[in-house]
Amino acid sequence: MFSIEGLVCEGPRPIVFSPDGEWLLLTTTREVPNEVLPRSEILLLRRGSGDPIRPDAADEKTASLLAAGRYPRTDRACWSDAETVHFPVSISVLRKRDIGAATPAELTSFVVHLSQPDKLQAGVVPSGCWRPSWSQWRYESPETTAGTGNQIDGIRLEGTAPTLKLVTDDGRFIATHVAHNSMADQIVLAAYSWSPNGSRVAYLLAENAGSVGRPSSLWLKRSMRSDPEPLGTGVYSVQWRDENTLFGCGRIGGERPLSVIRWTVDE
Repeated sequence: MFSIEGLVCEGPRPIVFSPDGEWLLLTTTREVPNEVLPRSEILLLRRGSGDPIRPDAADEKTASLLAAGRYPRTDRACWSDAETVHFPVSISVLRKRDIGAATPAELTSFVVHLSQPDKLQAGVVPSGCWRPSWSQWRYESPETTAGTGNQIDGIRLEGTAPTLKLVTDDGRFIATHVAHNSMADQIVLAAYSWSPNGSRVAYLLAENAGSVGRPSSLWLKRSMRSDPEPLGTGVYSVQWRDENTLFGCGRIGGERPLSVIRWTVDE
């Protein structure tokens, strides 16, 4: 495990990858003179390259959207093809079953073409814009608390707090966890991510005692035959790049700010 020098991550789903895994897209923040709060923005980093790329506004419409406080967010990223990523300005368009029913304002997006990663343009969300399976990510504890019998994109939750049992939707056992805090009334599957071929899963657990919560703990299941192993605490999101590389956003040693963290997972 190590932190990627200088990369600060922010937001609910700060890290996504291009469909081929070659590009890392990151929501981060930057201090800007004369602005009270840090400005949110995206960075792009190609596998094996050096410095990350910060795309700048390439047209007046993009500049006006940024000036109005709108900005691209990785949790809204969708791909019209392997080289073109859209960041819808409005989250509502991604919730529509029929994108044809969206208004022009809802269809407005920021666009980055990976052939020109330094340019941020204004565009329109196309029909069929592909998104990663965001159902891999869960933050709403009432929907992920033990005892609900929930089904969450390949994982079924069973048990009664403070015990949580994780089972795949086809009945394969993943793990049973018991809260460390004897006063805990909830143990929550906070977020998780399957590796690309579905052979491995990394997941985050959190436990609550009333209104007090413990830092999330990250666990790795290398295969369905192995026992889960702890990878650390203080991580709040995870995403696989490939079968052997896991990325997350968290605090190493409890330090601020949140940093991009990478784990190499051996066979």
